[in-house]
Amino acid sequence: MTTEGKVDRHTRRALDVRNLRQALRSHCKSRWHALPPSETYGWRFLVRHLRGAGRDDEADRLLINYEWIRAKLYAGDAQTLFELYLPESSAEAAQLVSRAIALSLPALAITRRECASRPASE
Repeated sequence: MTTEGKVDRHTRRALDVRNLRQALRSHCKSRWHALPPSETYGWRFLVRHLRGAGRDDEADRLLINYEWIRAKLYAGDAQTLFELYLPESSAEAAQLVSRAIALSLPALAITRRECASRPASE
């Protein structure tokens, strides 16, 4: 069962951002890229929750982390990956990655699983 299935909408609204962030962190033991692809809620809203909790630096580090980007691309699609970079971060590194992803959207949309399945060393 996914996180979304475990926590119904009413309960999710009742949880504050900090509790949800802690629950997600405990689930994947601070290795955000290890979040299973089936955890659609976590993949979709993690960056938003980090920013909402005032953890902009952590969100920005995530947005430039190759392992996390690769896992997010595998768990979703290129467009939802790009949307996590909006609104644009004030961190220059995150801005550069965002722009690279924006320029790569057509190719990523076609080959996202092929790119995501390649080892990081390639």
